[in-house]
Amino acid sequence: MGRIGDWAHAAWAGGGLFVALLGIAWATWQTSEVLVPPLTTPEVLTSPALRGLREQLDAAPGYYFGTAATDVESLLRHRRVATEISRRIPVAGAAERAALERGLATAHRNIARTDPYLRWLLATAHAWIVREKLRKARRHTFLSAVLVIAGAVVFLGDRPLKTPGRLRPIM
Repeated sequence: MGRIGDWAHAAWAGGGLFVALLGIAWATWQTSEVLVPPLTTPEVLTSPALRGLREQLDAAPGYYFGTAATDVESLLRHRRVATEISRRIPVAGAAERAALERGLATAHRNIARTDPYLRWLLATAHAWIVREKLRKARRHTFLSAVLVIAGAVVFLGDRPLKTPGRLRPIM
């Protein structure tokens, strides 16, 4: 700071320091976003971030779902059926109610059979989302490092020393 001789140089140094601190804050923000756990639900499976995962699932559904399902939709179908049946039971007549309750029991058995696959799929989707967030954070951290370097160069850059005529000799 002793090398700053006028307001113009002080403004450059302050601006460089601000840019460097802004780069540090940007890197910290983007990196911390990776640590915030996203809520992973079946609806997340349709997000653009999981396009690559969906392509893998579609390429070899038997490997991922076994005989329980052929795709994500069929894996979730039993839950939708159970929900629909549960909504209809309270307003159904006695004969229809018995049939709906049998259908609901079947849907629950199918849900129990598909649950391990769904849990695996949601855990995989969660890891995939974290991986994508980490990749994004890496790019942003690199760009923020460039910003920090630029700010440091401006802050520490070559500013003229005080003129020799203004220096006092040391005695």
